[in-house]
Amino acid sequence: MFEQQYIYNHDLVYKAEKKTFEKIDSFRIMQRAAKACSTYILENLITKKILVLCGSGNNGGDGALIAQYLLKKNYSVDIHYPFGCPKIGNSKKA
Repeated sequence: MFEQQYIYNHDLVYKAEKKTFEKIDSFRIMQRAAKACSTYILENLITKKILVLCGSGNNGGDGALIAQYLLKKNYSVDIHYPFGCPKIGNSKKA
């Protein structure tokens, strides 16, 4: 039989995030996501040269934190903001 798959739309994700952020600071969540992503990169990629492309929203903050973690592990990291640097919120903080 086929495994049941779930499709998460914008509204469901937004509600889940809102509920989570009531309990845990959103910047802390961003740090956890970036740490998990950088750990995956460290464990699965052979190259030590990484290009991180960041948007100007919160996903750009995740990218900035990923770049920071990789730099601490002596990776060569280029980070670019093709749509401009973040100006508000957690993305700017990152």
